[in-house]
Amino acid sequence: MTAIDLVMMQAILMLRTRYRLVLYIAAFLLSFSALVLTGTRAAMLVYPVAVCLSLLATKHLVSRKHKFLLVSSVPLLLLICGFVFKAQIEQRIADFKTNMQLIDKPEIDNSIISRLSMQTLAWRTGSQAPWGQSAEQRGEEIRAIVAQQPHLYGVMPYINVHLHNELLETYSLKGVWGVLLLLALYVCLFFSSFRPQRNALLLSVSASLFVYGLSDVIFFSTEGTAMFCLALIAGVLSVARQTSTQEQAA
Repeated sequence: MTAIDLVMMQAILMLRTRYRLVLYIAAFLLSFSALVLTGTRAAMLVYPVAVCLSLLATKHLVSRKHKFLLVSSVPLLLLICGFVFKAQIEQRIADFKTNMQLIDKPEIDNSIISRLSMQTLAWRTGSQAPWGQSAEQRGEEIRAIVAQQPHLYGVMPYINVHLHNELLETYSLKGVWGVLLLLALYVCLFFSSFRPQRNALLLSVSASLFVYGLSDVIFFSTEGTAMFCLALIAGVLSVARQTSTQEQAA
């Protein structure tokens, strides 16, 4: 949803209509509201930052005055969404507090502590096989470690899925070379966001891809991979279109 929304927001800025700023604000309210309804804490934090980053990086499409007004309006829009979805946000905060209180009970389902356990074991199993291993081998190693250290039990429901961190997941399965290639991908995306010219959409999508990867595994999902790849392609095409439009105007 974040990838789709960021493309939509940038597409609105590229419209040739006097109402595009109003449409931009309305689109932000609707898209952020949809993300709040998913209950994903990372999305609630990342999406507004990615939108602001995209706005600040945008050239030619928005004047400095309008850019300042739009960025300044984001906190107000967040307050409005927070008021409308107060119950959902309070529930997610309460869930976080409950999870922290249950830190000494690993046998109880706990998303926060489970993620910490997953990341700990991803590092340990990756260090035992620095050149990579199969998911089955990693699963056996995790079971052996949990048998000796029951406080890491929170990882058990996820050993046949993924370990909720893109870098550590890659490290535990693909080893050092996998991590280096993944980091190279991130670096290339960020570098391409500024060279040969600044690309606001590519920058915001790349930033959200990287940050989401700290708490989830985007490339595990075919749908997620395809969606972010399409958003990155849209970012490249958006700059090509802007350049073409500017040349025609000149």
